[in-house]
Amino acid sequence: MGFIVFIDRKGTLKGLLCSVAFLVLLFPLPVLAVGVPPVVRVEALDSSGTVRLKKAQVALVQSFIKLTQDHTLGEIQADPKLRFLYSNLAVRLGQQYAKLKRPDLELLYVQAAVDNDPKFFAWHTFLGSAFFMRRRYLEAQQSLETAKELISKAPGNQPRKLIYQINILQTLGHSLAELKRYKEAETSYLQAIKVMGTGDHTAGQSLGHLYGYMALLYYKWGHETEGRTYLNKAMAFKGDRGGNRIYQGSLLATLGVWSSSVQKNQEAVGYFEQALVLFESEGPNSTPYQRWVEVQINLSELYRRLGKTNKRRAALQGVVNICKQETYQGEERHCRRAKKELR
Repeated sequence: MGFIVFIDRKGTLKGLLCSVAFLVLLFPLPVLAVGVPPVVRVEALDSSGTVRLKKAQVALVQSFIKLTQDHTLGEIQADPKLRFLYSNLAVRLGQQYAKLKRPDLELLYVQAAVDNDPKFFAWHTFLGSAFFMRRRYLEAQQSLETAKELISKAPGNQPRKLIYQINILQTLGHSLAELKRYKEAETSYLQAIKVMGTGDHTAGQSLGHLYGYMALLYYKWGHETEGRTYLNKAMAFKGDRGGNRIYQGSLLATLGVWSSSVQKNQEAVGYFEQALVLFESEGPNSTPYQRWVEVQINLSELYRRLGKTNKRRAALQGVVNICKQETYQGEERHCRRAKKELR
């Protein structure tokens, strides 16, 4: 999960200021056999052309289809266990198609999970997250509002429910922020912080992350004093289970993008340079090269604006050097851009 976005020569923001990891990575569900909507069946079995399924994915599809061969959809929906199984695997398959860069099939499967079992908050949560990742923020907000209402009526207060509550409120906050409904986003983030309390719910989301989201929200909203307050809280937070410096570096890099977008170029340079220090302090094997390259690309653009030719060339050369590493799996366009601008 990261914050990195880009700036172009016009200072335009490129990408998302906030991103959210797929919830399946945080809350893996058991692999269970469930049914498949007939409309998806042919596409799901296609292992050639634009849809290529790995062995594990084929097994997932086969178990999905088997249930609908053994039971009618009416039987599935009438049996609570079968109904859950159907929606569970529909979500898992949708997320497999997301990895295959087929958002149409991703949304089709996750929507099928919701349609099959519309009263369970988890399916609406997954659908809201899928919409958010596709930048369909209004639909994300609507799905997450439904999830929020449903989970408020769910019995118990077990850790798993708390994890979902935090993620619903957090992603809802992201969606509202993207819709520029900043006051509502603030309320959603503060509710997430309240649910989180002072503990670390091991969901990949800590109070430190939530403080970071609050900082970004306030900066985008134009409330810089509040933004700095939460930035300091995020940078000082020690409750993460690991990767704290990488997270903090990503947060600083995103603030660098924000600063550059409002022409605060020197301030942006400071954020990016601090981010690099944090990334490099973790060592080359612990920091994803992708993030390091993105920061250097952004820095090179800022150095160009400020007329710092030598620093700009050093940043671009750093990108080229990283791109030569066998372990680099980032976007080649950054490598091509750096090589071109060094000529």
